[in-house]
Amino acid sequence: MKLFNLLFIFLLTGCSASYKDLEKSFGTEAASNGTPISAKSVSITSQKQRGVSSYRDTVSVKTNDRSIDLDLGVPFTKLLSIPNSEVFGCSMTCFGPSDRHVDLLIPKTGTTLSFPSSDALLDWCFNHKKPMLSSNTRRAWQYTKTALPQLSEFNEQLASRELFNHQVKQSCMGY
Repeated sequence: MKLFNLLFIFLLTGCSASYKDLEKSFGTEAASNGTPISAKSVSITSQKQRGVSSYRDTVSVKTNDRSIDLDLGVPFTKLLSIPNSEVFGCSMTCFGPSDRHVDLLIPKTGTTLSFPSSDALLDWCFNHKKPMLSSNTRRAWQYTKTALPQLSEFNEQLASRELFNHQVKQSCMGY
């Protein structure tokens, strides 16, 4: 009976409202054949839902020329295939030198996906011309629904990996 109760609780809490919003927009049945990213966890925050939903040690992330694909590894959830064009930009959230996270901002659903920092994900951001937003910009968008800046404001940053990397460090420090 105890095992049944644990399974029942797991199934009820297995998928958050924030994830359901993502499923509605980007859910798919097809698995990706993209390049795996070494991120086994994701935290999801939403402008529409309260709190944060975290999925640990079960997540699979892959990138390809068209999308970022996410599989929670949780029963009864769809895979997500988020088109590259739906990711406005990236940011960093850092809780110290060994606890850094790359954030992807998805305006269509008002969602931020936060993954443990990975050079491959930072490379994806730069290579797909996703600006590295300041932490202030990310927080204002996420929590007060402030409009995101125009992409043209980031032309200089996106023209140089050195400038992009500088903003990665600035964003990590909270700027």
